[in-house]
Amino acid sequence: MAIKGINTNDAVTKKVWDEQAFREARKEMYCSKFMGNTSGALIYEKTNLEKSQGDQITFTLFPRAQAPIVLGSTGEAVEGREGTYEQFTDSIILEEYNTAFRVRTNGLDEQRAWFSIQDETAQAIEQWSSEVMDDLWFAAMQSAPSRVMFNSGAIATTAGTIATGVAAIAAGDKLNPTLIRRLRVLAKTGFASGSNARKAYPFRPVKIGGVDYFVLLVHPYAVYDMKENAAYQQSVREAMERSKNNPIFSGAVAVIDNVIIHEHENIQLLETFAGSGIYYCTGIFMGAGSSIWAWGRRWKTTTESFDYGRQEGVNRSMIAKTKKTSFKYTSTGPAEDYGSCGVYIAVTDVANNA
Repeated sequence: MAIKGINTNDAVTKKVWDEQAFREARKEMYCSKFMGNTSGALIYEKTNLEKSQGDQITFTLFPRAQAPIVLGSTGEAVEGREGTYEQFTDSIILEEYNTAFRVRTNGLDEQRAWFSIQDETAQAIEQWSSEVMDDLWFAAMQSAPSRVMFNSGAIATTAGTIATGVAAIAAGDKLNPTLIRRLRVLAKTGFASGSNARKAYPFRPVKIGGVDYFVLLVHPYAVYDMKENAAYQQSVREAMERSKNNPIFSGAVAVIDNVIIHEHENIQLLETFAGSGIYYCTGIFMGAGSSIWAWGRRWKTTTESFDYGRQEGVNRSMIAKTKKTSFKYTSTGPAEDYGSCGVYIAVTDVANNA
């Protein structure tokens, strides 16, 4: 009687391994809590090219629609008073990311170790998988913002004015509830001036349980400063209860005026200028559709044996790309970040107590 077996290199085994690898990496990935498969998520996850050929994904986003109200009691015609909405496309070109570990797994090296070399290799590559996805997203979101808010009240929109704003950051320009409330209002109104003239598309909030939210992501040092603020301490006492079910609230520091505050060490810490002794972080304020994560192929794991089984190599690779979404606000203007802005605030150099 023939007995069918599943060998290590069978396709069934490989598929299960890759699926498990992806699930583990995604679970450990910090920014996965922000991902969703619609433009209403903070990170718009696209999978179009997982089942077809190609290296570029084009996607569409819809800014907030505008339409007048026509009252029936006035007798005015609706025709000729129609509202409008716009749609924008952006595209992303995929990249392949690889790493590998090669270890001795047989003989004296394996005998010497009190731990399993193969198990530790598997854990190392899982950790790398999740961290590289976070690193890619954080780098994309902090790269060359088209608009930066400073706690001094300044709003910079060009490389020159951003540099000037950074140099002017004072040691006391730290994170506080007033700045957070100001960010929310400006984002909702498209950074409108006193004449109600918008300077950008209003940020689309993320809807959770019928309530609109934005997210502010800063360095832990900024949160340290905020917790020392008396106004923050009062805000915490009056804070609304967070949703226990939505992942966006997982790990959140606080919710102030419907802004969910998160902290992460991948937010950069920089000195305002050489020798100033004043440090700041490049925080991110964001709404729905502010970035995209595109997949071409999820994690693939390949294992090879060398030197008659005395060495084992494990390769992990994915085809993907992430970026901030950006569109032109005016036909003649430059492309601007959509749904996000930089938030540059002074921080205490906690490591040096300064």
